[in-house]
Amino acid sequence: MDQYQFVQSKRIEDSVEKLYKQLVSVYKDNKTVSFEKEGETIQLSKKAAHFGILLLNGFPNYRQKDESEYWYHSSEIIYGKKRHKAFVDTYGMNVWDEETEQILWLGFGEEIAPLVRKAWDNLPKFMYQSGVSRRSFRLPLNEDLNYCRRLNFLKDLLNYLPEYNLTIEERLEYDSAIGYYNRNLAMLLITLEDEKWNTILLDAVYNRHPKIKVNTKIIKALLRTEKEENWKAIGDLLLAAQRQEGLRQSILENADEGSLGAFKYIINLMIEHKLSRFSSAMRAVETWIGLGWEAEKETTIRRFLELGNEFLNAPETIVEAIKSKDN
Repeated sequence: MDQYQFVQSKRIEDSVEKLYKQLVSVYKDNKTVSFEKEGETIQLSKKAAHFGILLLNGFPNYRQKDESEYWYHSSEIIYGKKRHKAFVDTYGMNVWDEETEQILWLGFGEEIAPLVRKAWDNLPKFMYQSGVSRRSFRLPLNEDLNYCRRLNFLKDLLNYLPEYNLTIEERLEYDSAIGYYNRNLAMLLITLEDEKWNTILLDAVYNRHPKIKVNTKIIKALLRTEKEENWKAIGDLLLAAQRQEGLRQSILENADEGSLGAFKYIINLMIEHKLSRFSSAMRAVETWIGLGWEAEKETTIRRFLELGNEFLNAPETIVEAIKSKDN
């Protein structure tokens, strides 16, 4: 059985629709839905069911106008719109209690549920934008913006992660076969506190693991930690890329999604080893800042990296630097 066949054997068809029907049966039909948590069988509460239905866009009154005929469980929760306001009005800014946390165990199971809860807490430390047009901005103290971002993170996980009944280790091993349904795995990986998981990720980077190979999720996860040994592993991979421009691009374009320490580490490495000569470096810088550069000279990229490194390490110099012609 090859990777794809194994992954398909673990697929739960229409998992999000099945979950949605369970929630509706509890909330509207007063039926019983149970799940296991730490050896105990627990019945899902109506409050938890309401929370889950709202996440999955199940209430018509809170949908967007263009969703009157066609709507999706995965529709974005838009800041300031009806669905976002419904969460604030119903659950406040701190959504978690014993009942709302039930949705995690029902939706993700005992291995992954605690990781999702920790990832929710970690999310504000990282960039708040996503997608190809995202920029390297962080607003860890903006409670309103991060609240909406966290809701969308949880909504995305509920829509995609349960589609395959796989362990974390299997998700790492079969990442290429799982594809889109493995999105947001990197945020879960950094919540694994057992040192064995960090060893597994490092072994994958150094090609020591017999089954798990390095992928974008592992690169992101290691860069998002606060451990310099993890940044060094990705740095070693970057320097070993040689003619593998795709690998170099994958590392550099994701560098700003890591911790601030990791970002500074990678920038310093780019300067020290003159990586600005590679096209992937230019693409990465463009992804970070969005100035529309397409064919800038190596000297321009190098100067940008030098200034960026200076300001990240000494932010008090920024105000004076704005007045300079070299900015």
